[in-house]
Amino acid sequence: MIQWLKSRVNSGLLSDLVWWIIIIIGIILRLRQYIANRSLWLDEASLALNIVGRSFTGLTQPLDFEQGAPLGFLFIEKAVLLVLGNQDYILRLFPLISGLFAIYFMYLISKEYIGMPGLLALSIFVISWTLIYYSSELKQYSSDVLMSAGLLYLAFPVIQKEAGRREILLLGVGGVISLWISHPAIFVIASIGLVLAIEYLHRKTFFKLAWILGMGAVWIIDFGVVYLVSLRYLMGNSYLQKFWQPFFMPLPPWRHVNWFGSAYLGLLGIVDKIGSVPSWHFALISSILLILGMGWYFVRNRAIAFMLVLPFVFVLLASALQKYPFGERLGLFMLPFLFLLMAKGLEQIYLLLARWNKMASLVACTFFALVLLWPLASTSFHFFLKPYLREDVRSALTYLSQNDQAGDVIYVYSQSRVQFEYYAPSFNLEGDKVVFGAARVGKVDVSDLNQLRGNRRVWLVFSSYCSKCAASSDVSLYAQYLRKIGKQIDYARFTNASLFLYDLANNR
Repeated sequence: MIQWLKSRVNSGLLSDLVWWIIIIIGIILRLRQYIANRSLWLDEASLALNIVGRSFTGLTQPLDFEQGAPLGFLFIEKAVLLVLGNQDYILRLFPLISGLFAIYFMYLISKEYIGMPGLLALSIFVISWTLIYYSSELKQYSSDVLMSAGLLYLAFPVIQKEAGRREILLLGVGGVISLWISHPAIFVIASIGLVLAIEYLHRKTFFKLAWILGMGAVWIIDFGVVYLVSLRYLMGNSYLQKFWQPFFMPLPPWRHVNWFGSAYLGLLGIVDKIGSVPSWHFALISSILLILGMGWYFVRNRAIAFMLVLPFVFVLLASALQKYPFGERLGLFMLPFLFLLMAKGLEQIYLLLARWNKMASLVACTFFALVLLWPLASTSFHFFLKPYLREDVRSALTYLSQNDQAGDVIYVYSQSRVQFEYYAPSFNLEGDKVVFGAARVGKVDVSDLNQLRGNRRVWLVFSSYCSKCAASSDVSLYAQYLRKIGKQIDYARFTNASLFLYDLANNR
C-alpha cells in the first residue's frame, strides 16, 4: 500500500514537473525574442507614432498611417509609456506580458479540462513561432490571444452544473474588459453567451439563465459603446478594406470553393511561421486530430463543442460580410481553440488503439505529437539562437548618427519614412537636412535623386522588408542610378535596411 502511494505521488510530481518545464520553455523563448529588442518595423513604428504623439483623447480618433487597434490596448500602451518612458522594449512590454499570461491560461485549461493530452495543446502553444514573435511586437495580436484564452478559462466552469453566481459574474466582467482590449473578443463572447443561454434553457435552470441573459445584455451594450467610440472608424477604413480583401469569404460561397481550403491551410500555417503554408504532414495530422476532437466533443459534450467551434463560424460570417478578415495574424486568437481540439483528438487515438495494444497506442500518439512539434521546435530553436530582427533601421540610424557631418543631407526612402520619423529624435537627425522621398509604391522616380545633385555628402536610408511595396527592388534601382550620377563614399548593410553615402557634387 505504501509503495502504491509513493508511486502515485511520484507520478503526480513527475506530471507537474513536465507541465512546468513546458511553461518555462515558453517563457524563455518569448523573453529571448523580447530581449533582442529589435527595431520597430513599418507597422510598429506607424502605431508607435500614434501612441507617442497623441493624448488619450486623441487616441479615440481615427489613427494615422492606416493603423487600427483596440482602444483599451492603446490606452494601456500610452499609460505604460508615460510611466516608464518611450523605448522600444517599453512599448512591447504589454504584448510580452499578454503572451506570458496567455501561456498560464492555456496551462490551466489544458490541465484542468483536457488532462494529460492537454500537454500537446500547451506544447504547441508555447513553441509556435508566430505566438512567440507576436509576444514581442507592438501590435494587439498577443493580447487578442490572451483575451481568447482568458475567456475560455472563465467559461469552462460556468458551463459546469455546479457553477454559481461568482463564476458567472467573473465571466461577465472578463467579457466587458476583453471587448475594449481585443476586437475579435466579440466572436468569443458571442459563442460563449449563446452556448450558455441554450444550455441553461435546456437544463431548465432559469435562475442561471436570467444571469446569462443579463450578462449578454451588458456585453451587447458594451460592444455598442466600443463600436461608437472607435470601432466604426476602423470598419470604415477603405485602405484596410482593400488590403484584407483576399481574406474575406466569397459570396456566394460556391463561387470560389478553393478559398476555404486556402483559408484553412493559412490558419494552420500561422501556427509555425507568419503567413506560411504548413507542410502536408503537419496539415494532415492536424486535420485528423481536429476531426477526432470535434467528433468526441459533439458526441459527449455538445456545449463545449459549440463553444470551441462557434468562434470559427462567427469569424467566417463576419468575413463574408467583409467586417473581419479570416486568416493571418488576425486569426491568432483562434489558436487556443484549435490546439484544445487537437489535444482531445490525440486522446481519442490513444483510447482507440489502446483497446488493441497500449504500447502501440503510446507509440502512435508519440509519433503524431512529434510530427506536429518537431517543425515548430526547429523554427523556434533557430530564432532562439539568432533572434528575428525584421528591419534593423535603428542600427542603420545609429551608424548614420556616428558618421554624420555638418552639411550632410539625408534622403529617406518613402517606405522608410515612418520608422525614420519615430527614431530621428533619439539620434538628433531632424531639421532641413532631411529629405523624404515621394510615396510612389513600386515605382522609382529619379527626380527625387536629381534634386540632391550638387551636395557633396548625401546619406540615403532604405528599409526593405515589405514585399508588397517592392522596396527591395527599389533599393537596387536607386543604387544603379546613383552610380551614374555620383561617387559612393560609404555603404552599410543591416537586416533588411541599407545605408548609402554618396558624393553628388560633380554631375556626370
